[in-house]
Amino acid sequence: MDDLRKVTKLKELIKLQENRDLINSNEINDFVNNNFIGVNFGGNSIETDYRIMNIMNEWKDMFSYSPGLTEGIDIIISLLDKIIISPEIDILEIFKSKEWKKLIDLKGPTETIIEKQCKKCNNFFYLIGVSGFLDAEGLVCNKCGDVYFKSIYDESKLPECECGGQYKNECPYCGDNSSNTVGNRSPYWYFSNHRFKLGKSFHR
Repeated sequence: MDDLRKVTKLKELIKLQENRDLINSNEINDFVNNNFIGVNFGGNSIETDYRIMNIMNEWKDMFSYSPGLTEGIDIIISLLDKIIISPEIDILEIFKSKEWKKLIDLKGPTETIIEKQCKKCNNFFYLIGVSGFLDAEGLVCNKCGDVYFKSIYDESKLPECECGGQYKNECPYCGDNSSNTVGNRSPYWYFSNHRFKLGKSFHR
């Protein structure tokens, strides 16, 4: 199967998922690993397609929880269409596309959501993990959980959240900042129930 037919097949599998005909996403994941990523399980060497890898990493994040972010499927399909229509398109063009921007609009400039347990009061809460290349931090409202992304170059005072809470990077229950990391959650999961704002001097 040539590369273009593989991308077309991947798109068809994702469409089946959208139509609920393919409930188990492992079939899609296996197809990606066997056809686009490094060395497959049969030992055959293939060159990693970083365009597919990056697009499908977003897909994995969307469906790392149940039922997943089904409204994101159309964006993933549109990104795959870009490769089908323009097989020579590079990853930077994909990152600059309006479709990729839609992904960022869904999850913010977030790498992961870190689940923490406070050492003082034992309650669970979330902190925002951003890329080390991003000169900013994500602060979580201590009342509603919404997030404010503030650039390190922004010297202005933190605004108050619309709910009346304060943006913090500590336990929202007792205010302590000592905690243990429990695990990581999908940004798509978190921002399907919370909002985020970018500070006025924020760069991404």
